[in-house]
Amino acid sequence: MENKNNVAVFGDSFTDPRANKMARYATWSSNYTSYGKDGSDIYYSYLQFLEHHEKHDKIIFAVTDCNRHSRQYNDNEWRHFSDPNTLDMRLASAETWEDKQVYSTLRNWFRYIVTNNNTRELNISNILVNEIKRIRPDTLFIKLFENSPGPNVLYLLKISNLEKGNISIGDWREASYYGKVDTRLQHLTRETHAVITNEIKKAWTNGDQWLDMDYDMFKNIKFDKDSYFVDWESTYNPRKTRKVRQDGE
Repeated sequence: MENKNNVAVFGDSFTDPRANKMARYATWSSNYTSYGKDGSDIYYSYLQFLEHHEKHDKIIFAVTDCNRHSRQYNDNEWRHFSDPNTLDMRLASAETWEDKQVYSTLRNWFRYIVTNNNTRELNISNILVNEIKRIRPDTLFIKLFENSPGPNVLYLLKISNLEKGNISIGDWREASYYGKVDTRLQHLTRETHAVITNEIKKAWTNGDQWLDMDYDMFKNIKFDKDSYFVDWESTYNPRKTRKVRQDGE
C-alpha cells in the first residue's frame, strides 16, 4: 500500500475538519487524512472508502445515522440530506422544478416513511459495514448516532449532547435566530477530542474492531463553555460570517 503509517478517516461531520473553519484546534481526525463530509450518509462514505482505502495502512470508519440520504447529481456534485428540516430550507430556496420535486419527495420520505419504520435502511447500512469489514478487517469503526448500525457501544452524539448540557442551541440558518451558536469542531470540544484520541490508540493496540468507550470518563472533563457556545453577535462566530455571506450583505 502507499503512504504507509498514514490513517484514513471516513464519515460525516464528526470526521470533517473542514465543516467549521473558524474552530482553531486540531481533533483526532484532522491529524489524519479525512474523507469525511458533513451531512453525508453511509453509502457516500462507503464509496469514498472503496476509492481511497488502498492508499492507507490504517482505516477509521465513523458510522453515521442509517436514515440519511446522499444523492449524486453528476460526477462532481453530491448533495447530502440528514433530516426533513434541512430539506425544508432547501425547498424554500430551490430554483429549478427538478430540485423542488426532489426536495419535496425526500422530505416526505423522511417524515412519513423512515420515521415509521427504518428497518430497510438499517439492514442496508449493516450490509455496507460488513462489506467494509470483509475488504479491510483491520478497520476501526466508531458509532456516531443511536440509529447507526453496529453493536451497543457509546456513540459520539451522546458525548456531544453531554457537553452541551441544557444550553439551548437554535438553528443558525433561520433568519430570526440570534441565540447561542455551537462553534465546536466536529461537534466536540478540544478536551474531549484529546480523550478520544487516546482511546483510539488503545483500540488499535488491543486490535478492537469497534471503539468502545466508557461514558463516565467524559462526565468530568473540564472546559470553558463560553468559548464553545457563543452569542450570535460574537466576533468569534463562524456561522454569523456564513449567514452574512449567504444573505449577500
